[in-house]
Amino acid sequence: MGGICCVELIPVLGDHALHAATGGLLDEALADPEYLVLADPDRLVPQLTHATTPQARLAAAVYRHSRDHHTHATPDLRRRRLAIDAARYNAPTLRDALNHRTPAGTWAPAWSTGSNTSPALLDVLTGHTDWVRSVACTVLDGRPTAVTASDSSVRVWDLTTRTCIDAIPIHAGAVAVIEDRLIIITGPDIALFHPNPRSSDPERI
Repeated sequence: MGGICCVELIPVLGDHALHAATGGLLDEALADPEYLVLADPDRLVPQLTHATTPQARLAAAVYRHSRDHHTHATPDLRRRRLAIDAARYNAPTLRDALNHRTPAGTWAPAWSTGSNTSPALLDVLTGHTDWVRSVACTVLDGRPTAVTASDSSVRVWDLTTRTCIDAIPIHAGAVAVIEDRLIIITGPDIALFHPNPRSSDPERI
């Protein structure tokens, strides 16, 4: 697949993930390293679960590894980071294809350990500006949901769409969910939230 074709496929894959997956278009696109470099991360990542061939699934795993860095990176930086991740996943063909377009005179990865890699990684949820210190999981309205605490906020994530559905401006040391109630420990206080934070204020106990 050539560079022109891969650019033309970006909006097609972004709007028709299921069609692309069933038609084999996604696997073909993931086989092109330049598609990984140029595609919109926010539109591509949700489609990666539809990859079926070994080559496409490996490319998907490589892409997910630094997914949180791809959104704001230039194509050159994204290409170089993907090459490093390809080395981590022992994908020499993909690594070399990415290195081939690296500007002359720049360092290109040849090998890397893979201690932090995992084929089970589905996505990276971004939004916090510091280390996540606490995580709690539950089901709200029939949808798997995660609650994370970091910096000066608590975030609620829809794990189906992998998007943040609420951000609570509160400093939290730990979070827990018990009987559909969100409990946030804030130093000497404990804040209790109802399932729908848009319809109620926290209760301090």
